[in-house]
Amino acid sequence: MKIKILLFLLVTVFCTFCSAASLITVSKSSTAPVIDGKINDNEWKNAVEITGFTRFSDGKYKPSDTVLLMMYDNDNIYISCKTSWTGNQMYKKLSAKDNEKMFFNDTVDISFIVNNTLFVIAGDPMGHEFFRKTTKMSAWAPAVTMKSYVRDSGEIIGGVKSFNRTLWDYEAAIPFKELGMKSPAEGCKIGFAFMRNYAETSKLGSGRWTSLHRHTPGKHFGNSNDFGQLVFGGNSPVYKMEQMTELTGGDVRLKGTVFNPVKNTVKVQPAVEVVIPARNNKVALDKSESLTVGPKAVPFDVKGKVYLRRSMDLVLTNKITSNGRTLYENSYLFTTLPAFHCELIPLFLQDKLVITSNVKKISGLSKDFKVIASIKAKKDGKSLKNIKFEHEKDPKYLKSKVDISAFKPGKHTVSIELIDKGKVVAVQNHELNIPAKPEWFGNKLGISDKVP
Repeated sequence: MKIKILLFLLVTVFCTFCSAASLITVSKSSTAPVIDGKINDNEWKNAVEITGFTRFSDGKYKPSDTVLLMMYDNDNIYISCKTSWTGNQMYKKLSAKDNEKMFFNDTVDISFIVNNTLFVIAGDPMGHEFFRKTTKMSAWAPAVTMKSYVRDSGEIIGGVKSFNRTLWDYEAAIPFKELGMKSPAEGCKIGFAFMRNYAETSKLGSGRWTSLHRHTPGKHFGNSNDFGQLVFGGNSPVYKMEQMTELTGGDVRLKGTVFNPVKNTVKVQPAVEVVIPARNNKVALDKSESLTVGPKAVPFDVKGKVYLRRSMDLVLTNKITSNGRTLYENSYLFTTLPAFHCELIPLFLQDKLVITSNVKKISGLSKDFKVIASIKAKKDGKSLKNIKFEHEKDPKYLKSKVDISAFKPGKHTVSIELIDKGKVVAVQNHELNIPAKPEWFGNKLGISDKVP
């Protein structure tokens, strides 16, 4: 798809704020960072640090490794990010004629809406730049400073450092005058979107955008929720989030530090909430902490568990407030696996199937709970019922080894039930595809007990 078409889509839908828009409050810094592509923690100490981005991949919403840093002074807004790099980037300088090709590779895309004007700024690991503004996407050559630096991951393979340059640092200084605005007053808000484009084999793949808000699967630029509000907070508290862990197991965590850049203390409340859209946004988790914060960084760690009986899409909202004012808010989808976790381990050449069951994440089970399974062929209806499980050393980990020699090649359904106090507590259904045995299997031609 041509990038001009993508940019047109972006312009046509992102001209107003969505009521559920994300919100980021950035703090004012008295010192400016050196824009050289190499992120120095001391230079960016007054920047808010944001994680919790998601990617839609393999049918599930998963966390990405991108970290976004932002701060401002009287003249510029400063943005940097730490991320990984797929390595599919072009290694030659693009000409002005073909600079749009950079969007078929890894890019960082920053967009602003100021006084109904859209500004798009993009960069890639090789230092290529792309600028557009206004709803007509006219050419724009702002005095924006951008630098990228690709560094080694430090990966060790076979006891030897691989020099696998897959970590990418990006820094940018964007003058307010280039956005058509003066130095912002405290509390000033503008539209903001940040997206990380992950490319594969020089093609822009669906669902590879990381945004501040959940995106629409299959849409490269998502919808209007991809634009949030950027608030210039003056001397507001500076929050720094740690990387979010994998959510599919149901463990939710908002962890990081926060400090107040001025001497007085303020109240800060980080919080997480998880709702279930399929159940009329029923609240599955609501946790928060209350902190007293001064110039010294104070850690926060808000965590909880969401365990469901089947895989579901959930909406997680991370929020940080201070003295009644929202500093940060972001909601996005993630997919969780059921708490009753089962796996099939086929041993087809032995005509065996190993079924494992893990109930560690289910609370309130009696000591007499049991797990049983059944197998049913989709084609001829042949079935095997009441397959019993045995406890391993860990009483909440069970296993069964089943003879499947009676089943013909083809598709079969394996149903596993967790039963406690005479009631079915949870059910797992898995598809088992038994392949035909290879022609050579069981063939003893040429085999002899005699040594030649």
